[in-house]
Amino acid sequence: MTESGSSTPSTGPVAPSPALSPSAVVLAQLEGLRFEPSDGDGAGPGMLSVWAFASPGNREATGPVDRFASMLRSPLYRGLLEHRAAQLGPPRVMGEQAQQEVLVLTADDRTMGFTWVLGRQSDPPYAGCWMTDGVLRHPEEGER
Repeated sequence: MTESGSSTPSTGPVAPSPALSPSAVVLAQLEGLRFEPSDGDGAGPGMLSVWAFASPGNREATGPVDRFASMLRSPLYRGLLEHRAAQLGPPRVMGEQAQQEVLVLTADDRTMGFTWVLGRQSDPPYAGCWMTDGVLRHPEEGER
């Protein structure tokens, strides 16, 4: 398992690159989410980092960025913001698609599970880059 959870922002990747693996993209987004306030308004630096790794299709469906930020502050995804730690399972890569399971310890000490769905982009300017097509939250106990 790969873990994230430093108390200070890293100087990790800030933009998509063909050199980044699916796990590196997920870690970069988790880093942005970890340092984005859950009670903020609009898109701060952490949210902009997350947005940078959202695929063009994801951006089209969830944008503009302020709408994307509001979605991530909704109860469904709020646990990702200011999370204490995250554990990544092994990535599942199937051709040009990948999935990454993530367990997050939220700011209020709950454990939440998510699946990142990524695609390798074929069109410029992101050709060859892994980017996030979506994030699915696993139901918590009692939500099923």
